[in-house]
Formats: sequence, structure tokens, C-alpha cells
Amino acid sequence: TTSGADIGSITFTGATYKANAQTYATPAGNNLLVNAGATTTFTSTADAITFTTGALLLADGSHLTVNSAGGVIAAAGGIRGTSFENVSLNAGATTLTVGAIGSGNEIGSIALTATTATLNGDIVTGDVAGNNVTITGAVTLNNTVGTTLTIDADNATNEGTVTITGTVTGTARNLVLLGGVITAAAITTTGGSNQAGGAVTLTGSGAVTVSGTIT
Repeated sequence: TTSGADIGSITFTGATYKANAQTYATPAGNNLLVNAGATTTFTSTADAITFTTGALLLADGSHLTVNSAGGVIAAAGGIRGTSFENVSLNAGATTLTVGAIGSGNEIGSIALTATTATLNGDIVTGDVAGNNVTITGAVTLNNTVGTTLTIDADNATNEGTVTITGTVTGTARNLVLLGGVITAAAITTTGGSNQAGGAVTLTGSGAVTVSGTIT
């Protein structure tokens, strides 16, 4: 466990972090500073990797890869970028939780892999080639009830794909998917039969495919 409580931030200048269970804790804000200037990898073997409470801020060229090989991944404070950094979080056959990822042209591509990915905020990729969002596994929307969570790969020049392979669930929460080609499985925003659900909006410049039901 590494704490930035004394100085308010943790700076990662190396490119490889490999250990068993890992916890990196700072106050809220952009205080988990990934500054290697190259792809930075956090790895465990079926052990949890946790970034709390601050957000990860990726410096120019500091692409982020977190691979826990079956350990829970949590980055509830979210992930911000500088100049189209790529983000890959792979929890394997367990869960991950992440806050908002990106704003404007901060993030290039995003890949999330887990049995269930819990999303606490919007996901945005910038206007660069390959600005795709891929979520492999089910998704739970954890934004505030009655509000909208947006996954946005729609830009003026580059329209990324948005792909979600598992069921999206978010009782009384709104979901917006924006991009080029959009592919999703079932989407459920109701808590059951005869209950009010959230709104679902899918807008793509290419094909929009939902293989299951939207309820």
C-alpha cells in the first residue's frame, strides 16, 4: 500500500509496477500522476489493484495498462489524460470499477475487460484515429439515479466504435452511446416489470446493432 496523504499526490515515473495486492491512495483530485512518458503497466496475479481516492492523470505519452489476471481493479476516482493516451484495464474473470474516463482530447482508446465493469462516470475518447471504446463483459451503470451516463467516441474527424459485449444494467439511469459503429448486447434500465426506467439513446454514423432487448 502506497499513500500520498503526506504530500497529496503520488508520482509514477517508472514504466512497470508488478506486485501482489496493490493500493495507491491519495486525496481526491488529479493526484495519481503517471509521468513515465511511455506505456505504464501495473500487473498482479489474481490480486486486487486499487487506485483511491484520487484520479489517475496520464502525462503525455503515458498510456495506461492495468492487468490483474483475475484480481479486482478499482479506479473510482477516474482517469484523465493529456494528449490521446490509451487506457486498458483487464480484470479477467472478476470485476472492475472505474470513474469518469477522459474529457475532450485527453484519451485515445479505451478497453475494459471484466465479468462486470461498474461505471461511475462518462467515458470520452478524443478526435484521433483508433479512438474506440471496447467493454468486454457486462456493465453496471452507477451514476446517480435519474442522471445520464454517456460513452462518447463521436468526434468531428474520427468517429470511434463503441462495443459492449455483455448486458448493460442501470435501474432508472439514462444511457447515451455516441460514435461510428455501435454494438451492444441487451440494455436494461428498469428495476423490473411495470417500473419506470431510464432513457436509452444510441447514435452512430454507421451501423447500430443491439443483439438483445432494450427495456
